[in-house]
Amino acid sequence: DLHEKAVPPPRFREVRARLGSHVEPWLAWRRMTPLILVLAGGSLFASGFWLDRLPEYQPVKIIAHRGGPPPLPENTVSAVEHSMEIGVDIVEIDVQITRDGVLVLAHDEDLMRIGRSALQIATSDYEQLKDLVLRPARIEGGGSTSPSSDSQYRIATLPEILELVRGRSRLLIELKSYTGAGESERLVHEAVQQI
Repeated sequence: DLHEKAVPPPRFREVRARLGSHVEPWLAWRRMTPLILVLAGGSLFASGFWLDRLPEYQPVKIIAHRGGPPPLPENTVSAVEHSMEIGVDIVEIDVQITRDGVLVLAHDEDLMRIGRSALQIATSDYEQLKDLVLRPARIEGGGSTSPSSDSQYRIATLPEILELVRGRSRLLIELKSYTGAGESERLVHEAVQQI
């Protein structure tokens, strides 16, 4: 019974014909031209409005990670000096604090990877660390660079680097602490005092 009373859905041609009779008068050029002009003008105005509010273009910045590119040893005077010579925008360094409160440049907890020493920064005095010559990275062909002076390949202090970089480049300082919250607070306090 329900099937007999059901109205069949309108066919596509019938729907198009019904809609066409209502839409067709609006598609006349006399009516469409002003509508197109109003929409185009509104789009131009909105585009100009939003383009004025876009942030100013900022060029890409070149950052020297851990003081500079290999083959120079990371976080050393030689690496930072080289980075500034080649024109980087920002020099990034890693800073830790020694047991006796000296801020030194080092990424790892100990110096095994770059200095062949198991001494840990946080549990060593600066006097124990200052004479360690850091290994340069290997360059293609298996050789390594030779230092212009051993002092440039030794553990650098934050004051040394601040003096070296001042007015020549921007500096990004990453504070590293591997021993706990108390040591982190001490590191932050000392770094702020020196900067």
